[in-house]
Amino acid sequence: MCDAQFWRNVVFINNFFGLNLIKYCWIPSWYLAVDLQMWVTAPFVMYFYITMRKRKHRPFIFIFLLLVVYIVTYITCWYWDIVEDPYRTPGTKNAIIYYDHYFANPFCRLDIFYIGMAFGCFYKECKLESYPSIEKVKKWYKDDLVRWTHYIVGFFLVNFTMFIIYPI
Repeated sequence: MCDAQFWRNVVFINNFFGLNLIKYCWIPSWYLAVDLQMWVTAPFVMYFYITMRKRKHRPFIFIFLLLVVYIVTYITCWYWDIVEDPYRTPGTKNAIIYYDHYFANPFCRLDIFYIGMAFGCFYKECKLESYPSIEKVKKWYKDDLVRWTHYIVGFFLVNFTMFIIYPI
């Protein structure tokens, strides 16, 4: 099957053809396809971000994109009747629908990608201009106790979301 459908993997669109592990030449290739599809949108977003004349209106690009992504995700979940936790019923039709239309769908994953882009743009803007509130945070964050407290809290939050909410 890989010989007949190799072109889907070559052009990184194999994630749009559903969960059929036989179709995948390499099973993790769905992730590469989703990642590439998200990166293809980045130059267009950055073009609109850079060409916007008024800097104070630039964050609205990301707000608009996030609203669109959330609406598309909501409509996808509503249309396919995707439950909140399909992992509780593995191997069922619902889990396959979840994978095909939500998990391997780049439109349902763009929110995190755009949030990362927004923070990157915000960081770049803060480096270009000196904001008094940012300078206060930089001074405050130089304290070792504050920095290590943030590391420890972040470590526990990540582990909490990975292992407590979705137990192994």
